[in-house]
Amino acid sequence: MRLQDKFKLGSFITGKIDQEFRWGQNDCNTFFIELHDRLYNSNDLPRVVDQYFDRNTAKKFLTDLGLTPAQWLHMRNYRRLPDLNNWQDGDVAIFQHKIFASVYVYFDGAFWTVPEGQSMKGYHPDALTKHNIQGWRKNG
Repeated sequence: MRLQDKFKLGSFITGKIDQEFRWGQNDCNTFFIELHDRLYNSNDLPRVVDQYFDRNTAKKFLTDLGLTPAQWLHMRNYRRLPDLNNWQDGDVAIFQHKIFASVYVYFDGAFWTVPEGQSMKGYHPDALTKHNIQGWRKNG
């Protein structure tokens, strides 16, 4: 990750710290997609924001989308990490639940996400790596 992107990432996380969780507006999915759009000048957030409003409509939206998080990341030039012990700023961790996944972004020694019903939280890497997660890194 380029230095200027690290500054963008830190500023983005700082700006989200006190925002409350809202399905389809400020959840782990919209957090990551909005961040990706800002860092890489893409425009994926409008396809997701306000498309679901609770857990059930989120499950339906993601099922109807027909695209796994791994497929989405692969299509956007991320590669899967074989080693989950060498995290770098901007890396992505995916924890797959039954129907949907939780998305975490690594920055400054912690994984950041917006957990259901809470505001942004940072987690120590050990809290995630003890679970069956996938790690991803943007190429280039």
